[in-house]
Amino acid sequence: MKLKVLFIFTFILTITIILTALQSCEDLFSYNASICDIELTGLNYKYPDVQPDTMTTTVGLRVTAYPNQSCYILPSFNLISTCYATKKCANWQNEIMQSSFKLSFDKQVIISGDTILPNTDIFQKSNFTSGIEVKKDDWDCNYIGYTITFGSDLLNQMTFEQGIYNATFTCNTNDNRTFVKQRQIIFKL
Repeated sequence: MKLKVLFIFTFILTITIILTALQSCEDLFSYNASICDIELTGLNYKYPDVQPDTMTTTVGLRVTAYPNQSCYILPSFNLISTCYATKKCANWQNEIMQSSFKLSFDKQVIISGDTILPNTDIFQKSNFTSGIEVKKDDWDCNYIGYTITFGSDLLNQMTFEQGIYNATFTCNTNDNRTFVKQRQIIFKL
């Protein structure tokens, strides 16, 4: 009888350990994270504190969001989860909506003779949006990044004033967070 009780106890303990290991496997290779803030830099700049960005041959901006677990995490509970990752990655709870992108400058910009006044969202101008490429960086699971690259045809049609421009970028996430970032830029084309 004692052997039967010991066997049942061992069996239950083994099942509990296996289920716990399978449940915690997800935490070993991924973690819940949310976009709580973004960084805005020039395409060739890695440090957001270094400004202004001097734009010469390659003109564009990089929007980056790093994982943050503090602002919002959807609760989840799985009885069993599978292990297939080899690197701990963010399991994003929200995402940046590319359709919400807005970009304006504090000085006027001229595109093909069309004067765009200061603080005007140039994403609303078709002659601007047709000349840029917006690309999401999907290759790394530890951040979300977008690059906004001005095409050479667009740059040939643009005229900038001398001096430092203050660029203001705005975007939203699908959980109604709004981010507004500013960046100083000098155009030397």
